[in-house]
Amino acid sequence: MNTVTTFLNATPWLRLTVDIAGIIIPLSALLAFAGTGFLSAAAKLLFLRTGRAAYDKCAKQLACLGLVLGWLLLTGGRVWLSLTLDAPGALPPQTIVTEACWIFLGAGVLFISFSYALWKFLAAYPVAHALISLLGALQGLAALLTALAAARCLTALTDSGASSYAPDILFLPDWRSPFWNALSYTPLLMLAMSGASGALWLLCRRRYEDFGRDYYTAMILWCAAWARNTWAALWIVLLISSAVLIYQQPNGFSAGNAVEQTVRLLLWLLPALIWTIVCRAKTPLRHKFALVTAFLVAVVFTLPYYLDITDLTMDYFSVGAHATQSP
Repeated sequence: MNTVTTFLNATPWLRLTVDIAGIIIPLSALLAFAGTGFLSAAAKLLFLRTGRAAYDKCAKQLACLGLVLGWLLLTGGRVWLSLTLDAPGALPPQTIVTEACWIFLGAGVLFISFSYALWKFLAAYPVAHALISLLGALQGLAALLTALAAARCLTALTDSGASSYAPDILFLPDWRSPFWNALSYTPLLMLAMSGASGALWLLCRRRYEDFGRDYYTAMILWCAAWARNTWAALWIVLLISSAVLIYQQPNGFSAGNAVEQTVRLLLWLLPALIWTIVCRAKTPLRHKFALVTAFLVAVVFTLPYYLDITDLTMDYFSVGAHATQSP
């Protein structure tokens, strides 16, 4: 372990890459896990409404995706907790919040495991089955929010002025804080990541569960449409927040502000445009590269989201505020 740490310290660019990957990969997986339960429940409810068996099959496959993501996060989280919180110098607030996140995550995995394992038995109780999926999704959402709270706590604890951060500053900062903007994007980002990962998951499962070309065409389009629509809604919220931010600039509007915000908005529009291409295609199964590209771009964009969630500045105009804001 010391050898790896020494090697990473000797190569700053590699250390930076590992640090970024250590943030965006678990965060993207947690966002997808939290949203997959809602997506699976939505597919189950559509099955009840339309009677199309394809939605029931899709709901089960999405539940399987949630199961895989949940167990990976649960195992990886436990390993991380054992390596960090059991080490000398671990602080009680850090332990409490991160353990709470792991407990919520475990409860979510338990509900999803129960839903998936008893899929045939619960077919006679479809409404109850959808409710179990929703309960698992709510536990996943609780785990996500607790993880974000833990990230703010960890940021404060590693800050030199940690003693000056009262709970109200951590979790109820000024309304102009980047934290509130990022928090408002969370539900849309969660659903977009689940739709994007769901489309890729269906592509991977096609080889092992052959439900026919028409099924996978329809359900991949459905997942991609979820990703596109929620990301488009996120982009509209981002557009409004950018306009408000420019309007409230203490030094007034400038060409530099306009260029910065325009470039940021255009970049955040990229995943929605790629998913739109897939949704309009007659043969979406041939657009594997587009689906992978859109997913990877969305994963990268979780980094500025994380930076704003953990930003402890009082407002956008405070000294030292991040130059890059999420979405």
